[in-house]
Amino acid sequence: MQRINSFLKFSALVSILSLVAIFSFQKIWDLDIWMHLQTGKHILAHFKIPQADIYSYTSSGHFWFNPDWLFAVIAYSFYKLMGFAGIEVLKVILFLSIFFVLFRATLKNKNWLLSLLLLFFTVLAAKERIVERPEMFSFLFTAVYLSVLLKFRSQNTWLIWLLPVFQLLWVNLHAFAIAGVMFVWVFLVAEFIGRRVELPWEWNKDSALDRAGIKKLFLVGLAVIGATFINPYGLKIFREYVSLFGWMHTHIDVLAGGITELRPPFVERGIFNFEFIYYKILVVVSQVSFLLNYRRINLSNLFLYFAFLYLSLVAVRNIAFFSIVSMPIVADNFTSLLSHPQDIKLFGNRVFRLLKQFFIGFIYCGIIIVCIYFSRVSLNSRFVVHGKVVCRAGFGEAPVHPKEAVNFIIANGIKGNGFNNFSFGGYLIWRAWPEFKVFIDGRTSVYDEDHLRYYAEVFLYPYMFEQLLRDFDINYFILDINSSPVLLKRLYDDKNWCLVFFDANGLVFVKTSSENKAVIDKYRIDFNNWQDPEPEVNTEGLRDRKAIYPLSYFKKGVFFDTIGNTELARVEYKKAVLANPYMGEIYNNIGVTYQRQEKFDEAIPYYEKAISVNPRLSSAHANLGFLYEKKGRKEDAIEEYKKAAYSGGFLSAEAHNNLGCVYFEKGLCRKALAEFKKAVAINSSRAEYYFNLGNVFQAMGLIDAAIPAYKEALRIDPESVNARINLGVCYMAKGELLKAKRNCEKALEIEPENELAKKNMKEILKRISEQK
Repeated sequence: MQRINSFLKFSALVSILSLVAIFSFQKIWDLDIWMHLQTGKHILAHFKIPQADIYSYTSSGHFWFNPDWLFAVIAYSFYKLMGFAGIEVLKVILFLSIFFVLFRATLKNKNWLLSLLLLFFTVLAAKERIVERPEMFSFLFTAVYLSVLLKFRSQNTWLIWLLPVFQLLWVNLHAFAIAGVMFVWVFLVAEFIGRRVELPWEWNKDSALDRAGIKKLFLVGLAVIGATFINPYGLKIFREYVSLFGWMHTHIDVLAGGITELRPPFVERGIFNFEFIYYKILVVVSQVSFLLNYRRINLSNLFLYFAFLYLSLVAVRNIAFFSIVSMPIVADNFTSLLSHPQDIKLFGNRVFRLLKQFFIGFIYCGIIIVCIYFSRVSLNSRFVVHGKVVCRAGFGEAPVHPKEAVNFIIANGIKGNGFNNFSFGGYLIWRAWPEFKVFIDGRTSVYDEDHLRYYAEVFLYPYMFEQLLRDFDINYFILDINSSPVLLKRLYDDKNWCLVFFDANGLVFVKTSSENKAVIDKYRIDFNNWQDPEPEVNTEGLRDRKAIYPLSYFKKGVFFDTIGNTELARVEYKKAVLANPYMGEIYNNIGVTYQRQEKFDEAIPYYEKAISVNPRLSSAHANLGFLYEKKGRKEDAIEEYKKAAYSGGFLSAEAHNNLGCVYFEKGLCRKALAEFKKAVAINSSRAEYYFNLGNVFQAMGLIDAAIPAYKEALRIDPESVNARINLGVCYMAKGELLKAKRNCEKALEIEPENELAKKNMKEILKRISEQK
């Protein structure tokens, strides 16, 4: 039995590391890597690190804080040696190293079961960040620092002197190098407190450091700080670190909706769902480890754990860092617990030892089977683009970047200033610089906050379009086809702009000017007489059709729906169904196209089909509930909204809001109030939710509660006429006539012909005159 378990534990380790290699063995999807490659090329060509912006025409010459310059050089060097495959080789090497170092750091007292289980969940929790970015090196150095510091704390090892060397590399590879300073000084402060303060129970008693060891750690800490200054920016680097981490807290306010990876993980969907499930398991297990080991907690473990738990709750991208940091800390807690058998009940007789061996073997087998399953899913993951089924795994560039759109601009010599998506900037820099410069890209440190807000507002507010043209003399737009509907519809409907290129990855609009006449005459796209050049793809004979994502059909369907061409949208969605008939989202979107045309009876079967394919699809339940409500089936609508509110285990603000509206119409104000409060709690960025909350408070006679709700709605959407009118009514009810008058006046400024506002104004003026 012991030999079998030995074989299984080695097999489990190989399976997990193979899974890491397969997760890494993915074609280049990340759009930011392209800017790094161009930067590495530029540095090697000129032997100079650019410290001012050279890539954009909007911020040319602005200070550029580029802590990733050495990563850019390394990445481009691998590219020069092996082409795009070199980037993937670098990624595979780094991530295998990261998780092997973590495994070695947690393998204490030869406790393979604990180490393998923690490694398994850490890999799955961090897998979304296994991408070709500079943070790969931060993951590696985080694992190395923790490994060295934990070993130093228990064995006073000489390896601690390597940390300043590592810091010198890290500070020139990625901005997260500040964590290296934090790691050393957290350990130092914890040791100092442990020697000077009487801690409860046996806290910090596991440390082998004497006074000389603490002095050595202090000197290493100073050396690490000194190494941090050896960078192109010198002492300024700490100021830039503060600015960068401040960005994590302000990006949602600056960019509409913020950057996905910087958003908190539970901001909209709540905690009780299967999203980030492995991260949640690690959080629970890690906290249990502290609770069980409460008598022998080490302060450095405690400080680092809660610091990185906080970072993971602030931004999705930090989940991987939390997973890497928590793994050795959890192992340390459980090892400490298991090394004191008097604290736990152990079974020593032969029967229980045999059962324990079977149980351990069963867990090893489970790890191996699950790793094989995830490996198979990852290797089978495919997508349809340009009429072909393409594997996601493999070397090279994934065919999802705006390659053909950029080729079109270059081949046709389209000149002047262009406006591009934030995510397209890096790819444009790689492909078209220096002949073409970008409007914006992912280097947020280059662009001031005003410029970033300006960019975001172009996608949100129609009036910004003309402002953009005046400020920057835009000659062409290169956009993702699923960009903001506000901007896409504005461009498509404007005769001063012409669509000249369109595919699933990008589109190009040019100004209708004499300068662009030749391009327009040759390439003008008219969707009224258009046939998609991308053919249908028959996946009938392919295995695991559920793993095929009909990417290009789906994206084009959404685009056509955006510009109001529902017929073409349905054509694309039906192609998507042929490629993969197991995606509920496709049937839901087909239903939406019929719903837009008020063909409710034709939409309902598609929503029902979507739900039968994916019963957890919240949007389908919500849409079906809306149609039931339209048809007067209030009770059925309530049931669907309830399912939408909790489908898939996550919370839906929209569904709670809709459910509240139905209850409000039925006169069930208390139930409506509860649902509107849930909607606001889940998503506090929608003016509509606060407006509805104010309405139900007003209907219940709770004027003092209604006023702040309407004010919040107006803070989010100052142009909301109805919120202005209702706030005025509330002030009128309280007898605060001047405030009521001001709100009515503002409503009439926005909509001068609004009858309700006019009527209320007459009543307010009448009451003011009566008071006189």
